[in-house]
Amino acid sequence: MAAMYRLPRLVDAPQVLHLPTSMYLMDTLNTCCHRDLGSTYYSPNQAAAALLEVRQEAVKSEGVAALEVRQEALLERLQQLRQQLDHLLSNKVAVNTQSSSTAIIGAAALSSPVKRSTVHDLVISASPEAPPFSLLLLRRLLKTAGISVYCANHLHSSVSQVSERLQHWFMDQDPDGRSSCRVAFTLHWKDARVPSLMVDPLRQTPISGEVNIVRYVSRLFPLSSPYNYEASGTFATITETDHVLDQLSRQLTEGNNRERQAALRQLNARLGKTGWLMGTSCSIVDVLAWSLMRQKAMVDAGAPANVVKWYKTVNTLADLGESW
Repeated sequence: MAAMYRLPRLVDAPQVLHLPTSMYLMDTLNTCCHRDLGSTYYSPNQAAAALLEVRQEAVKSEGVAALEVRQEALLERLQQLRQQLDHLLSNKVAVNTQSSSTAIIGAAALSSPVKRSTVHDLVISASPEAPPFSLLLLRRLLKTAGISVYCANHLHSSVSQVSERLQHWFMDQDPDGRSSCRVAFTLHWKDARVPSLMVDPLRQTPISGEVNIVRYVSRLFPLSSPYNYEASGTFATITETDHVLDQLSRQLTEGNNRERQAALRQLNARLGKTGWLMGTSCSIVDVLAWSLMRQKAMVDAGAPANVVKWYKTVNTLADLGESW
């Protein structure tokens, strides 16, 4: 007997026991698209080909393809916006297709209210102490541009009398000629602090201030006319014109004597460079400046030489029958 006692076998051990070669195992970290890119999976010669195949599959995936489509659409849209911006900056939108010159067409000018079949009636309320002389010059300029204008004036109960000269200037001799005209100026002399314009009482509020009345009337000119500056001018010209109009209105209408004299000096400096306030020809700025200066009787023999010369030229253009 080789043992004191015998026990049954509890565990069957294999004949050959394979021991692990590492202490513990980890998942492969260098994988892409469920492919093992480790050196134990691919040989060095196969690594480059495997990477190229993985990249091709990634490009062909639906997510990347959708992203590429969106990117192409965005780039195309950006290109369109760039072209539109370049188009606006070039200031080359043609006003008249028969003209070789190009200009920007203003939004307000595209919807000119003057129609050939009806009379466009403008009702202006103004004080005889500050007559809107700009209407007289604008009426003459409109007629020169081929737009017939009828002018009439009436006396409101708030005003006792108006000089015969003013009534004569703002009245056409033929009262029956109104229906044959395209534009009608109806002036109401009344006790008003500032002049106002009414075109359609059902659709608008009064347009206050002579500067804004002049702006409105400028849109009645043909699109190619320089007096319709919003239609025939570039963005720079429109901006400069509006700035000078507002500045003149503020200085000559609301300013004190010192501010008016400063305005005269500024105008004299402008007129020293060119014969007119905005260049080589009469503009809507000249119309307003002449009217406001005539209201305030600012130009006399002691005024700056350039202003006096310009003032007489505009008086001749208005054809009022006098030099001052």
